[in-house]
Amino acid sequence: QEEKMSDPWLNFQYTVEFSSSNGLGKANNGVCSVVSINANAVKHGTSSYILSPVRGEPVKRHIYGGSYTEPINISIILGEGARPWLKWFSSIQSGKSLEKRNITISLYGYGKNPGEEGQLWLRWDLINCFPVSWQMTPMAIEDSPSPMKIDMTLQFESMVVMDGDNEINEVMG
Repeated sequence: QEEKMSDPWLNFQYTVEFSSSNGLGKANNGVCSVVSINANAVKHGTSSYILSPVRGEPVKRHIYGGSYTEPINISIILGEGARPWLKWFSSIQSGKSLEKRNITISLYGYGKNPGEEGQLWLRWDLINCFPVSWQMTPMAIEDSPSPMKIDMTLQFESMVVMDGDNEINEVMG
């Protein structure tokens, strides 16, 4: 009997939620299971200029500017928890509100029993998020009990990474 190598990341699950909801409970917090996350690197602004002295060769000088983030792409399963996300998107689309929200992405280890939430491993707090784009797309049936997912692209101002209750580093901001 051949023993297969198992992917250790299959033992983890991501959730995403609004971190700025004032104790409204999980349903209003937009807690959703995450299908995929695609985060681009933090970038640092740089530029250069040429200094031409009266005597001698021209010298190239560099200016190192501030950091900035690329938007993050997150896909969530369309379930009960998706309702607050859809309300947020529609209020922005209709021009009623240009509200920025704080969002928490959590990485859990799966519990021993099915359906049991495991230990929180890492948490990312995205500060002042704004949806750049969103769309609903069908999923392959074998991937999920839900036939639909929401693909969203969020711009954010800064990110804080937490390991349990300890802040690892402030990546941005």
